[in-house]
Amino acid sequence: MLLSGFINYDKTFGNHTINLLAAVTKETDKEDDFNAYRTNFISPAVDQLFAGGAAQQNVGGSAYERARLSYLAGQPIIIRKNTGRIPLAL
Repeated sequence: MLLSGFINYDKTFGNHTINLLAAVTKETDKEDDFNAYRTNFISPAVDQLFAGGAAQQNVGGSAYERARLSYLAGQPIIIRKNTGRIPLAL
């Protein structure tokens, strides 16, 4: 599952403009896996695991779960018209 959210804020007052940007992303993933095989079947008519020979058989599997959370926040910027950008100290 992947969830993302973004916020962008712009505010102008007088000769100044403030820009803010923030974002967050959450990702989760889960998987389960199972496998099995046998050989030396008595007849090709029955292809079920129980009907295979015991000499060459294998059963296995795996599983995992993972999650990630990331975020981004830009430094607030004040823009003065005709004078350029000045970072706002927090």
